[in-house]
Amino acid sequence: MDIKRIDEKGKQIIERDLINGPVKNSILEILNIKTTQLQVEILSDKIDTKLYDRGKLIYHIEEKNTYISFIDNLKINLYFINRSAKVQFGKKMGIDLVKFGSVFLFKNGFRVQPYGNTGDDSWGLDFRNQQGYNRFLSSRDLFGRVDISTDDFEQFKEVSSRDGGLVETFGYMQLMDSVWEKGFKRLERYVVGVLWGEAFLRKKYFKTDNEGKKLREKLLQNDKDSDDYSNVVNNVGSKIDFIQLIKNLSDDDDIKIINYDKGLVDLVNENLEDIQPKFLKDLEKIASRTNDDDLLSKVRLTEDNFKKLEIEKERAEEKAKKEEEKRKEAEKKADEEEKARKLAEEKARKEEEKRRKAELEILKKEKERAEAEVAKLKAEKKAKEEKEKRKEAEEKEKEEKEKNKHLSDKNFLLNQEVSYIRATRKTLSGEDAEQLVHSIDLYVGNASTFLNSFFEKETFLDKKTRESLYFVKSNLDKALKVSQIIIKSDFDYKSTNHKVDLAKYIEDYFNDCAIARKGKLNFKIDNKTKHLAYLSTIDIDIIIDNLISNSIKADSENILIEIYKNKENKLCMDYYDDGLGLSQKFINNPDSLFEIGTRDSLKKGSGIGMYDIKKRLKELNGLITIIGNNNKLKGAGFNIIFNK
Repeated sequence: MDIKRIDEKGKQIIERDLINGPVKNSILEILNIKTTQLQVEILSDKIDTKLYDRGKLIYHIEEKNTYISFIDNLKINLYFINRSAKVQFGKKMGIDLVKFGSVFLFKNGFRVQPYGNTGDDSWGLDFRNQQGYNRFLSSRDLFGRVDISTDDFEQFKEVSSRDGGLVETFGYMQLMDSVWEKGFKRLERYVVGVLWGEAFLRKKYFKTDNEGKKLREKLLQNDKDSDDYSNVVNNVGSKIDFIQLIKNLSDDDDIKIINYDKGLVDLVNENLEDIQPKFLKDLEKIASRTNDDDLLSKVRLTEDNFKKLEIEKERAEEKAKKEEEKRKEAEKKADEEEKARKLAEEKARKEEEKRRKAELEILKKEKERAEAEVAKLKAEKKAKEEKEKRKEAEEKEKEEKEKNKHLSDKNFLLNQEVSYIRATRKTLSGEDAEQLVHSIDLYVGNASTFLNSFFEKETFLDKKTRESLYFVKSNLDKALKVSQIIIKSDFDYKSTNHKVDLAKYIEDYFNDCAIARKGKLNFKIDNKTKHLAYLSTIDIDIIIDNLISNSIKADSENILIEIYKNKENKLCMDYYDDGLGLSQKFINNPDSLFEIGTRDSLKKGSGIGMYDIKKRLKELNGLITIIGNNNKLKGAGFNIIFNK
């Protein structure tokens, strides 16, 4: 009974932590129970090998010592460490097994470095492991020791460096060969074959690969965490592989099988339907070679069961074959009846088709006559429609020419009037000049108002005509702006370009607009920069007037202006209002907002305000883009960059 000892703090006492505790080989106690172990003893007259799996003897064999020339006292103890054993080792020893070491070498009781050290591959296990996945064991899978007792110091001499291992002599070669052939490979053959099922598919143990794959997956999933080998005993694939292992040992005349696990070769109660029958013959060979009458009787019983299964299978296949033949005969009869029915239907169909063809021929001729009559009527109707369209187009063209002539005449008169005003302005001064400027305001304003009204009403104008009229209106707006400036100050109207602090100029102009529209529009101006530029301030005034005009038409009450410089040191202005905002039409197609004559509002407008802004900015090497709706105010937002 395992009684756990507890200290005064309630913590379990582990024997390895006791200073004056009993001396025990705790590692062997753990590994003997939890692992697969191979014990090999090479004496002068024989090699004795025992394989245990979790405390159960798997096989015990004897053979002649072929290494007698140099090795007559060698012990090999190897342990395959599955996941369950690794966990138990860590709990008992307080260190992971991989950090503790793997397979150590001792000569006359003294350890030989570096065999068994973590990361060392003096045995060549890890190099071989890289040659195939799940086919070879590595140093991480193994633990153990190799003990050689010898007086032949020349053949088993250590190199001069402390951790250089043994000198490569004939004795060293025999030592490595015996450890590999009698130790590593025999343990590996059992683990990889019986415990991992590596050969289930490769050696075709089963009639279908699907069965072999299913049994191997079950084995790999369950056995690595098991403290016993019941998963192996209950897996028919593992039993077949173990039978192959024992058969290969029994085929070697130099090997005497002392004992082996009878449960791993017992197939009496197994489902043999999916097993290849040739492997049953191997059981019979094992029984014969080992003189095992009990196994031989079980082999006979297994063969009888297998034959019964084969007979039952043959009967079932024969029955299925007969039923299949009956089914095919019934299908053949049904097919013949179906063919006869189809032939009768085909004959009736042909007769019906012949009758219908005669009727269709009569209908075809009648249809052709009717189609000819309809075609004649359509041709007459088309000719009449084309004549009417041609006449309508000629009348429309004549009307367009008259309207364009009327507009051209008005344009000429307006240009004459502006030229006259400019000429007379140079010679006047004082009260007469101010009176004349007032008259210019009146006349030019009337002309501009007329053109605005004309743009609103006349939607039939083509693009070229609109652009020509826009040129007239643009100059009228400039003349109107100049006259307003002349009245207010001593502005030098002879020079259109001026050097100004553009940021301050824009801020002052908006402040003037705020005063003029006090109570109707609220302006908030944020300007924290300076920017000297040489340009026409008249164009800046008209651009701002157009922006404010559009905001008023959109029922705005508040306007926000932000003036700043961007990363490229260019002056920028963001303009926001809280009006109706831009329609989805312009959000989806921003460029259309700046086309001449475009508008999308219930409010009246000429549709040239935004076009005018973009054109004037282009002349100043600037540009305007849409920011969108509902940004800093709920209405529309625009960004303007001045490149001057």
